[in-house]
Amino acid sequence: MRLSIVLSAHNKAHYLDVLLHQLRRSAPKAELVLVDDGSTDGTRAIMERYADRLLVTDDVWEVRANNAGLAAAGGDHIAIVQDDDLILAANWLAGCASIMDALGIDILGGRGTGGYGVRCRPEEVPVTRQWASAGAPPERLVNVIDGPVADGKSRLYLLNLTKTFVGDVGRSLRTHLTTCQMAVRSPWILSRRALDRLGPLDEDYAPLMYDDMDYCMRARAAGLTVAFTMIPQFGRFGGGSAHLYDDADGRRRLFADAARRNFSRLLDRHRHAFEPPERVHAVNLATVEFPLLAPAFAGPVDRLQDLLACAAAWRPVAG
Repeated sequence: MRLSIVLSAHNKAHYLDVLLHQLRRSAPKAELVLVDDGSTDGTRAIMERYADRLLVTDDVWEVRANNAGLAAAGGDHIAIVQDDDLILAANWLAGCASIMDALGIDILGGRGTGGYGVRCRPEEVPVTRQWASAGAPPERLVNVIDGPVADGKSRLYLLNLTKTFVGDVGRSLRTHLTTCQMAVRSPWILSRRALDRLGPLDEDYAPLMYDDMDYCMRARAAGLTVAFTMIPQFGRFGGGSAHLYDDADGRRRLFADAARRNFSRLLDRHRHAFEPPERVHAVNLATVEFPLLAPAFAGPVDRLQDLLACAAAWRPVAG
């Protein structure tokens, strides 16, 4: 089984060494396709030390950069990882790819969030529901409502199912793999079958936001299966794209404008697939276990809860 990882970055030299060092250790058998997306700092020099394939683009946002990486990747399963997600699971990609093949899953999100599109009458608000997973591990799926957007006689909402965990997870994290309509990145694993069937991400969503959800809705319309789980990671290790820019060059405003525009585009394109709340069901297909993999240059970590405190002390290493 061939495995690939696509990661694009723009001006992340201040922490990229930490992230790529850990990424190599967490998926040692994967081809690493790195995209230097218009960087003006030392990002490219760091990438050159880790990449199996290094691409250079100048779009400076993620949809087109990720498409360039996907086109270059040779894996049977390709994971898109964002440049601020520090993955803390050992051999996560090989394990997830095996499960995807066994269960016929075409797209798997690893951030611990899945989504459903819900349609209600204007006077209704979707009831906040909770799906409790039976037995071990202790886990809840909590429904968080986004929206609404008016749609004639109804309103469209996104229901985000967010996994939460109770108790000490020890040296590994056990979680369920759960069906959904939309799985957000990152990491976000695509099967070769999905890529062959659907093609690249839709660049109408460029520069960023909601292209992943659109891809999942297109996949389901094509009869493919979408699911999500919780791959242990520090999401937003580097801060998160929405908060990295001041208003000097208008990037924060561009980000906010793209979020509004692409959210409306997603709901408009896929409104036919939005369901009444009572038809929303989350099904656990399997239980997976991820051994925790602390970075080589950090102290021992015994609890997932302790990792956030340790992150403040992590710094890039020379060489």
